Amino acid sequence: MTRSLRSTVITFTLISIVACALITGLRFHPYFSLQSVTVTGNNFVSSQDIEIYQQNWHRQSAPWIWAVPAYQHHLLTDFPIFKSVQLTYHFPNSLTLKITEKAPWSVFWNQGTSVIVAEDGTILNRADDSVLSNLNNIVIIRDYPLPDRMGYQLPQQVIDSIGDTISIIRRYRPNQTITLEWNSPNWTLFHDDGIPIYLGSLDHAATQFNLLDSFYRWLPEQPTPKPVRYIDLRISDQLIVAYGQ
Repeated sequence: MTRSLRSTVITFTLISIVACALITGLRFHPYFSLQSVTVTGNNFVSSQDIEIYQQNWHRQSAPWIWAVPAYQHHLLTDFPIFKSVQLTYHFPNSLTLKITEKAPWSVFWNQGTSVIVAEDGTILNRADDSVLSNLNNIVIIRDYPLPDRMGYQLPQQVIDSIGDTISIIRRYRPNQTITLEWNSPNWTLFHDDGIPIYLGSLDHAATQFNLLDSFYRWLPEQPTPKPVRYIDLRISDQLIVAYGQ
């Protein structure tokens, strides 16, 4: 072995030993044991629930928790309500946990219970007046059966079907409240005017709302428009209107 190669090996060995000692110290030395976590950004998940969860980190190294991605992955797995989390390390033994929760998309009402649901179908929380007053342009889904449990995720097929329909509705009626009512196996739509619009399934929403838009543009042009009692779109490619009180 040449002198140059021997010197390189010794240098590499020394660096490895120092690095291992440093990592071991950061991982196991009590000086770095986690003492406090400051949580920000949580709304639907209570600080108490997060504090209970953090007991799993008791006596673990603060810089180790910050450096190892598995800790953040477990947070996202154990709290489906979280969209993202970010840990910031503060020397020597504290962390800041910044939480971004999934955004409210709709409110599901059923049998006197209401829950807030994210766009991917995750139940975020019970919906009370204080929460609902801060939600704008929210979609209301009535009478669809669902469990009252935070973190539960509604079937993706249901969410996709409702989401596609709402996107089409927004295209034609962008500034109106949307309420969809479930009466198995049919859906009924209500806008601000309270007129029931019977949709049936949500499989042909694009065609249905093209017909509906044509009707709403035609109606004001009539010399003496009659009050509309309901609109029925359950028959393929047809729009049926009942007039009168």
